[in-house]
Amino acid sequence: MRNIHAIILAGGTGTRLGGDKPKQFLEIAGKPLILYSLERFKNWGLCKSITIVCHADWILFMEKTVGGHLEGNDQIIEGGKTRHESTLKALRSLIWDQEDILMIHDAARPFFLSLELDELIGSARIYGASTLALQATETVVLSKSQGSYTESSIPRDELFFVKTPQAVTGSILHRLLALGDIPNEQHPTDLCSWVERLGEKTGIVLCDPRNIKVTRSEDTEVVLNYLNS
Repeated sequence: MRNIHAIILAGGTGTRLGGDKPKQFLEIAGKPLILYSLERFKNWGLCKSITIVCHADWILFMEKTVGGHLEGNDQIIEGGKTRHESTLKALRSLIWDQEDILMIHDAARPFFLSLELDELIGSARIYGASTLALQATETVVLSKSQGSYTESSIPRDELFFVKTPQAVTGSILHRLLALGDIPNEQHPTDLCSWVERLGEKTGIVLCDPRNIKVTRSEDTEVVLNYLNS
């Protein structure tokens, strides 16, 4: 059986949600946000290892927050200056081969399902890389005037909102790393945009609409509503 490694990106230092801690430590229903993702991977039970990427200033606090949930192959490592740099550091901290699958997840997304992880792994085996995504349900228009007027409508059945976790096989990952260093201003924003540079496709696994990213204060209320529903 292939080894599956999960990477949770929790390296942000922003405090837009208020308080004196980054949002991955924000308590929602009495639990730090980071623990929602960590516990979901643990409950799924198929990860050989889980790597949490954290800003250097918050590693000790992260250890206190999640230490009781980590096992032998799990680790907390220092992140980079960008999301892509943090991803690279995590990948290079792990021992993996071409048959393995690595999953990359943003800590600010507390809701994903075990069934979705099963489908994600299956899709990655077919395409080499795969992502959770949600199909657009509203009309989408293109505007090149910073929202002053519309240019054209975009067929919504062709549009999908990318979520995480995302998964990639070791064989594709070897090719991605062989691309070499990428200037900061050209860093891919996620796995899909990175895989595009190989001319490859990323598989899509439709996910539950509750897979939101906590970025604003009102998002915490949405999370609470989901937890209570």
